[in-house]
Amino acid sequence: MEEYNFSFQMVRFLEQLVIQTRSQNVKKDIFMNTTILVHPIFGFGWRQDGHHFEEPSDFCLNVREPKEVSISARYIIGIATQKGHVLDGMYILLTARTKPSEDTSYNLFVLNNCPSLSEIIAAKELPQANITGFALVRDI
Repeated sequence: MEEYNFSFQMVRFLEQLVIQTRSQNVKKDIFMNTTILVHPIFGFGWRQDGHHFEEPSDFCLNVREPKEVSISARYIIGIATQKGHVLDGMYILLTARTKPSEDTSYNLFVLNNCPSLSEIIAAKELPQANITGFALVRDI
């Protein structure tokens, strides 16, 4: 069995390193803005009223709920705020498709109105969407 001889200073340094790493991981999880970047992906395709819809370019989403958006968010609802974008001014609901991580993929629903997340969860069904697709989200 090997014997390790750590000095008090080395142990203190390692403790501080662990604390720093943990705090950085927590900060990394919470998006710093209420506006996030939505990166549409092809997924299983995009549809508008049952017909093919061309996958749009990236756009900004002003998040309405939840108040603190993180990479572990299961649901995100907001309004697209990208001037000149095909989805500008539309309400967007994102629901997580995969286990929450930095690369969580979301189902994307374009809605006529902006229900609260509590209404959506209580209804146990998604509201009627004009356009559906898939996306990743990023902090900006």
